[in-house]
Amino acid sequence: MFLISPRALIPSLVILIMPAMILAADGVALTVTGTTQLGRDFEGKEVPWWSGGALLALDGTRFTSQPYVRAFDRNGDAMFSAPFQLADGSVHSVYRLARGSDGIVALAGSAFFNDGARSLGHFIAWIAPDGKEQHVFRTSFVPDEMTVASDGAIWAQAWDGLREKDRNRGIIRRFDRSGKLLGAFVPKSSLTKYLKVGDDIVPSHLVASRDRIGWYSINNREYIEFSLDGSEIRRYPAADLKDLRFTGAGLCDDGGLFISAEERESKERPWQVFALDRPSKTWKSVVINEGLRSRNWGMIFGCEGSALVTKTAGSGSGELTWYTPTVSDASAAAVSVPAPR
Repeated sequence: MFLISPRALIPSLVILIMPAMILAADGVALTVTGTTQLGRDFEGKEVPWWSGGALLALDGTRFTSQPYVRAFDRNGDAMFSAPFQLADGSVHSVYRLARGSDGIVALAGSAFFNDGARSLGHFIAWIAPDGKEQHVFRTSFVPDEMTVASDGAIWAQAWDGLREKDRNRGIIRRFDRSGKLLGAFVPKSSLTKYLKVGDDIVPSHLVASRDRIGWYSINNREYIEFSLDGSEIRRYPAADLKDLRFTGAGLCDDGGLFISAEERESKERPWQVFALDRPSKTWKSVVINEGLRSRNWGMIFGCEGSALVTKTAGSGSGELTWYTPTVSDASAAAVSVPAPR
């Protein structure tokens, strides 16, 4: 059963060109406000995704010719299950799952298509809420990051470091449900680090909230936000994690942006959470109030409204832990989230 307290005001967050220094916590804290027990054990399986109000998962690994997709609601109940197959090829792997506000589940992956090509092709697809209707469109790029915006458009990261020589071509693409390109944003020439042919932009992460899309690029050391029509809102520096390893991100509906990280060498893998402070363009360490139940490891799956959805070591293999961010009055007074244009 899911339990959560009323939404609390969350701090805004931010970025520049070089990685932003992480400061001490400044009135920002996470408090456990509930858990969700799932009727499924994720131990030894692919890490699931939280998207569009649901936890999305594959049966088995992402390397399969017959992927089976499942979704669980915030109460832990199964709400969607469907197989996926290509009419003109065989799936090789699934990179990403995402869910739309209308219940569609989108997939991005690779496949061997029946067109005589010897190399892998790539696709984005979506399955209707009833699981019976499927639409597929092929892409000329590797869609290793993909999400569905609140208006239904599908966003993907389109990076091909070996073949893409046009420095002015946008690497963030927005599509309608038929696969029609609606816009391409962030030309390679605007990036601070990767400009040469053969350079790589992964790992990167696309996050979505009710009124915007965010692109968090670890290697390029930037976080860029867009309005739903693709207009760029603002750029911020990514967090300078030093010896920590990035594990997840969540963009909440009130503008709060949070990332989780863990120590690379620690056997206990203690986790940390950082919040972007938009006015100062810095990242701040967040206090995690664990209560009586110690959670020495965790990762952010995403946001649901203004709450963070996580998986922690203190929870069972089929359990989610929910945190509500809170800020002091002084911190809240400084909050300012740039509005979409």
